[in-house]
Formats: sequence, structure tokens, C-alpha cells
Amino acid sequence: MSSHTRKLAKNIVALAVGGLAAQAAFIFVEALLARRLGQEAYGMFSTVFVLSTTALLFIDLGMSWKQVQDGSRNPEKIPEQLGTTLVLKVIFFILSYPLLILALNALEYDAATVGFFSLFYLFALAMAAQESLAAVYVAKQRMEVNAFFQGLTPLVILILAWLFINNKTGISTVAIAYVGGAFIVNIIWAIYCFKEVRPVIKIKDSWKIIKGSYQFGLSGLLSQIFLKIDILMLSFLRDMTEVGMYAAGYKLLDFAYKIPIMAMRVFSPLLFQKSAHDKQGYRIISEAMLRGAVIAGMSTSILFYILAAPIIVLVFGKNFFSSVIILEVLSAGFAIKFISIAVETILMTSDMQKQRVVSFSAATGINVVINIILIPILGAVGAAVGTIVSELVLLILFAYYARQKLKIRHTAWLIIWPAFVAMSIIVVGSFISVNVLFKAAISVGLFLLLLYSFKFVRHTEITQLITSFRKPTAK
Repeated sequence: MSSHTRKLAKNIVALAVGGLAAQAAFIFVEALLARRLGQEAYGMFSTVFVLSTTALLFIDLGMSWKQVQDGSRNPEKIPEQLGTTLVLKVIFFILSYPLLILALNALEYDAATVGFFSLFYLFALAMAAQESLAAVYVAKQRMEVNAFFQGLTPLVILILAWLFINNKTGISTVAIAYVGGAFIVNIIWAIYCFKEVRPVIKIKDSWKIIKGSYQFGLSGLLSQIFLKIDILMLSFLRDMTEVGMYAAGYKLLDFAYKIPIMAMRVFSPLLFQKSAHDKQGYRIISEAMLRGAVIAGMSTSILFYILAAPIIVLVFGKNFFSSVIILEVLSAGFAIKFISIAVETILMTSDMQKQRVVSFSAATGINVVINIILIPILGAVGAAVGTIVSELVLLILFAYYARQKLKIRHTAWLIIWPAFVAMSIIVVGSFISVNVLFKAAISVGLFLLLLYSFKFVRHTEITQLITSFRKPTAK
């Protein structure tokens, strides 16, 4: 097995174990909040969480992905980019904090929400710092380090949240749990990282870093707004109880989103290298990644549609049963997002940042319009429908630009006919009354069997893929 293949396999295992454990822990934290505090308080938490993580992108400004890009291609740049970006993020946080407090008051959020945000926003700074630390090890293709520390963060938060909530303290202590847990892990991680990579601060290079990263940041910001605008608009147009109802269903979709995002982090350093030095290998890996996203995404969609009711009740409790229909509608988003992130990775590693920005801008605009129309009429269900429609628009735009760049054969066919198979299985299964766990297992098994029978993945393509991984990349 080549060093490239071993490293890739190691990174996949590390992120699969650590990353999924981290996201599962975050779900436990939010499930604890939802069960103990109720839909209204959980709705307020979800609104503030979205506001904070959106503002996080202003702090980061795409600098973390710029670290990955430059560090993957030239490891000597890692120390100065690490040190300079950390300083810049602290500066951006200090500048943005009072402006955001003023903005929330101007938008007439209630005092409880503004007060909670004023504490919780420190969590955004902690996560921005984590992104810089993580970028070091993404560029070095040592994901096991990231998996450990990013997995440790929600575990520490979970312990603190459990202690605070069990003592029947208010929601403000939830902010303390998040901020405290993140900073505890950051201090340990920074000590570990700085022993290996001593940060170098070059403020004079700040403009160069910002100029090189802003398109990453703009596309990331548009992506966040695109994904979370529904929660913010629900908080404006409906009440916090309905926000909580929607957030419970969406949180499970958000959990599944992390799987292709982790895959992006695994493949992107190699693809950055291949895009510059091995065009044929780049095309082979990209097409294989797309096929894998189709298989994983559509299998997940089938599972979550069939198991929506038991999953919601298991995680959030019977009081959130109204969220079942939200998860059923959003289940299509699993497949769409898996594929969309795979295609987005192709655009990003092909230096097609402008096309990403254009795609996100168009899809975000459509999402806002649909939400304005549907939320007043259908509430949380309207927000879910808007999410699916706009996600589909984004995928179509991404696929259009990626096909122009890579000339992948039959791009649409790679997605459309497996989608038809998956929908047919769901429709037929809805007329069959059997145990839902049995139905889910049989449905996914049948889907995979049909893909295999129609040679969706061929042995020759797997051989080409392995050969491409083993082929050394020129420096």
C-alpha cells in the first residue's frame, strides 16, 4: 500500500471515529437542552447558535481554508499563516462584538436573547481558533489530531452542560458550558500544536492573507446563510416554540451534513495537490468521490425518511413529535447535500471560488424568497420545503460548473437514476406495513443491491482509483 493510500485510509478512520463521535456528543448536548428546557428555550438556543456560528465566518474570513490550500502545497508557509491568522481572528472578534450586540437590539430581539448571545458569542471565537489549529493538521494530512481534539470539545461541553442543567440553572449557564468547554480544549490543543509548529506573526502580510482567503470566506458565509436562514426567518416570522420544533428535525440533518464535510477535509489536501500536478488522477478521484457521495447520501435519505418518528422520539422526546414531519421532508436533503458537498470540493480544489460564490448567491436568494412565501403559510414545514428546493438548485449549479471543468461523463445520469431507484423504494415501502427497523434495513439493502447489479461502481474504476492514489504527486 502506498504512503498516499495509507495516509488517506488513516485520515478516513480518524475522522469517521472522532468526527462522528463529536457530532453525536453535540446532539446529546442539544437533546439534553431540548428535553430539560422545552421547545421555546431550545428555539432561543438554536437562534443564538445560528447567529454566533454565522458571525464566526466573519471572524474566520476563509483564512482556515487558505491555510489548508497553501500549507498543502508548501508546508513551509504553515507557521506564519497559523500565527498571523490567529491574531487577525482575535482582532475581527473584538471589532464585531459590539456591532452585533447593537444589531440585535436594532432588530428588536428580546433582552433574554441578546443577553444569551452576549455570553455565547465567545464560543464563536473559540471555534475560530480551533479552525486555525485544525488547518495545520489538515494541510499535513494528520486528521487523527483534529479528530481527537474536535471530538474532545463536545464531550467537555456535554459534561459541563449536564452539571449545570441538572442543577436547574438558567439557560445562561448553557453559554458558560459551551464557552468554557471550548476554551479548555483550545488551551490544551494550542500547547500541543505550538510544540510542533511554532507560530510566526507577520502582521505586514495580513492584507495578502485576507486577499487570498476572502473568496473562501465569502462562499463559506453564503453557505452558512443558505443553510441557516430558515431558522433566522422563523425566529422573525413565527415564535421560538416553532423554531424549536424545526431545529429538532434540522439538527439531525445537520449531523449527517458533517459526514461529507469530513470527507471534504480528507480529500481536499490530496485534490489540491493533484489539481496542480496530475490532472488525470484528479479527474479519477473526483468522479469516485461523486459516486461515493451518491451511494452514501441516498442510503442515508432512505433510512431517515423511514425512521423519522422513532429517531425524533428517541433523541428529543415525545414532546417533539411534531418535528417528525420536518425530518421526513428534510430527509431528501441528506442525498442532495452529500452530493453537493462532493461537487463543491471539486470546485474548491480546482480554484473555482468565483463559481462557488455565484452558486451560493443564487441559491441563497431563492431560499430567502421561498421562505418569505412559505413560512407565514406553513410555518416550520414551509421552511423545510424551502431548504430542499434551494439545496437542489445549489446542486444543479455546482454540477454545471464542475462538469465544465472536469468533463465527467454522464454527470446528470450518475445522480438521476439512483435517485429514481431510491424514490421508488420509498414509495413502494410506504404501502408495506412491517417493523420500521426491518423496513429500513431491507430498503437500504435493496437500493445497494440494485446499484451493484447495474454496475454503478465498476471494478475497473476501483483499480484506476487505487492506481491514482499510489501515483506520487510532483512537488
